[in-house]
Amino acid sequence: MERLSVCEEEVYLEICLMSEPPALEDVRSAVNRLGHEWKPQTVSTFLNRLVKKRYLSMWKKGRYYYYEPAISLEDYQAAECTRMLNRVFKGDSQRMQSCLIAATNKYGKNG
Repeated sequence: MERLSVCEEEVYLEICLMSEPPALEDVRSAVNRLGHEWKPQTVSTFLNRLVKKRYLSMWKKGRYYYYEPAISLEDYQAAECTRMLNRVFKGDSQRMQSCLIAATNKYGKNG
């Protein structure tokens, strides 16, 4: 799996949480609720990058393109956890687990 930028990840995660495949304006509304003020072209750029990296699939219906995850959220989360385990914790899963528990206790469920 190719790495995502922070902005690409935000777009991808918002699409994963949607119950129906969204069009561009639906995605833009969702990410702008996170505090962004992105224009349609900006969101379109991130969507195109996610399609190119094979995180999303897209299809056209009428005038609009619709997007859906091509990689499940669970698979993405597992890959990111593995990256963090190897990069930050040097493969020590016990240390990673202890850190997650301590962070949850300190900062709460939503950090």
